[in-house]
Amino acid sequence: MPTSLPTPSSPEEPGLLRVRYGRILTEIALSIGSNCALLDPSGVVIARADPVGAFNPGALHPTCRYFGEICLQMRGEKTSAVAPCEAGCLFLAAPLKNRGGETEATLLAGPLALTDTVRCPKPEPGVCTPVRRATRARADALAHLLQTMAASLAELSLAEKLEGEKLFAARVELASHLRALRRADSPEEYPLSLENSLSEAIASRDAARAKSLASRLLSHVLLAKERSGGGTPARLFELLTVISRAALKAGADPSYVLKRNADAMSGLMRLYGEDKRAEELSTWLSSLLDSYFAVIGEAVSPRHRELIGAVRNYLLEHYAGKVSLEDAAAVAEVTPTYLSKVFKAETGVSFVAYLNGIRIEQAKFLLLSSDASLKEIAEATGFGDQSYFTKIFRLSTGVSPGKYRKSAGAISG
Repeated sequence: MPTSLPTPSSPEEPGLLRVRYGRILTEIALSIGSNCALLDPSGVVIARADPVGAFNPGALHPTCRYFGEICLQMRGEKTSAVAPCEAGCLFLAAPLKNRGGETEATLLAGPLALTDTVRCPKPEPGVCTPVRRATRARADALAHLLQTMAASLAELSLAEKLEGEKLFAARVELASHLRALRRADSPEEYPLSLENSLSEAIASRDAARAKSLASRLLSHVLLAKERSGGGTPARLFELLTVISRAALKAGADPSYVLKRNADAMSGLMRLYGEDKRAEELSTWLSSLLDSYFAVIGEAVSPRHRELIGAVRNYLLEHYAGKVSLEDAAAVAEVTPTYLSKVFKAETGVSFVAYLNGIRIEQAKFLLLSSDASLKEIAEATGFGDQSYFTKIFRLSTGVSPGKYRKSAGAISG
């Protein structure tokens, strides 16, 4: 892992940033066959590398406002993003955090284009050209690689890395739902029935299912906004109300829910009003659900909290391998029978159902962001057998893995 330098604070900050990230820029540019730039928080390019690996440490002050806007967006981000510019080019942006958790710079790779007709009218030399053709799936996959790299450079904890992974997956899923709805000749009406399903998922403490359902509902809200040219976010407020009420029923502290709702309202209005940041609502919604599930989780008796936490962490780290109740019980230093009983009583789901939930969410991410075969995804997520994977996936989502991928449309770009 790269050695971290002290957080830059002197006038030499750009120089320290070039030293810290210079080699990474070159490796990214060579790997993806496109430019990679390092931007300071104000949007100034302080170093860049081109597709053949040539490194340029000279400063560049872009005239396009996009660069300042993307750096402003990355200041508050915990994950990478596929960020289109006004010309329609796609850039891959990832925030680089210092040890204090602040964004000290932004990695920006690209540009990529989904069609051959995309052209920038006034390209910034050395940053906006050449434009590389790519599918949306490839762009998502490359953004994920930047996310992983940025997390390693920042020396984040396992919990912080997992949070970034979840937020990135939420953004990819929402974008995929939106693309599917946009392509449909007659998109379905707002599915009110899913609100009931969302309430049930929260009540049963099924975080993975709750996030997936919320993402589907959010895609309908955003499509309606696109087609109406704006309007008030009434459905979004309704969605927030559904979530908060379900959290209260599941045991969340009322005073916490009231305060969290007030904070969420302001964040909701800010992001909803900015078209370029609409997809950030997915990470906002995912974080909101995480915060509610955290306080719902506090309802776990103090006597069992450490046990349940240890088992959850073990599953998050080892879900891709062969994991059994006996293995988890050995780690927690209890008997399998006792663990099975306590886990179901405290989480509301069985040990196997919880493990499969983790695996299904990772499988969804791979289906939407890669062209890996179903067999490869089954192996990568711990299911092993493709038939068993398909069976569990269908039980969890109501559709087969292939249909889920096709309906989201991520592979076709």
